[in-house]
Amino acid sequence: MTEAALLGIVVLIVLAVAAPGTYWLYVAFAAMRGQLVDLRSDQGDLRDELARVEAQLAISQERIRQLERAFREETGHEPPYVEVPPARPNGMAGLARRIAARFSLDEVNGLAFELGLDGSLTGDSLENRAASLVKVAMQRDMLAQLVALCRRDRPEGGF
Repeated sequence: MTEAALLGIVVLIVLAVAAPGTYWLYVAFAAMRGQLVDLRSDQGDLRDELARVEAQLAISQERIRQLERAFREETGHEPPYVEVPPARPNGMAGLARRIAARFSLDEVNGLAFELGLDGSLTGDSLENRAASLVKVAMQRDMLAQLVALCRRDRPEGGF
C-alpha cells in the first residue's frame, strides 16, 4: 500500500469518527442560534412593555401631583405620606442584609414571633433566618409590618 493510499484511509477514518460529532455540534449551534433569536425578540417585547409602563407611571405621577394640589387647596395642609417598603427582589435582599446586620438571631426570631411567622422560617444562620423572615413576610403581604417593627426597634437602622 502506498503512502498516499494510507494517508487517504487515515483521512477517511478521521472523517468517519469526526462527522457525527461535527453534525451534533452543528445541530446544537443551530438550536442556540434559534434561542438567541427568541431572546432578542423577547428583549424587544420587554423594552416595549417597559416603555408602556413608564408612560403609565408618568401619567399616574401627574395625577398624583394634581390630587396633592387639590388636597392642599381644600385643606391648607400637606397630604399625608405613607412610606412604602421596598418591593423589588434586590430591595428584599437589601432588607434581609440590614436586618442581619442590625439584629441578633434571637431578635430576628422575636420579630417573626411578633408577626406570627415564627413557625414558617427556615435557616440556622442569622443571614439565612433574616432572608427567610423577609421572604415569608413578603409572601404573606406583611412586609410593611416587618419594616415598621424594624424601625421601631432600630430607628437609626435605615429601614
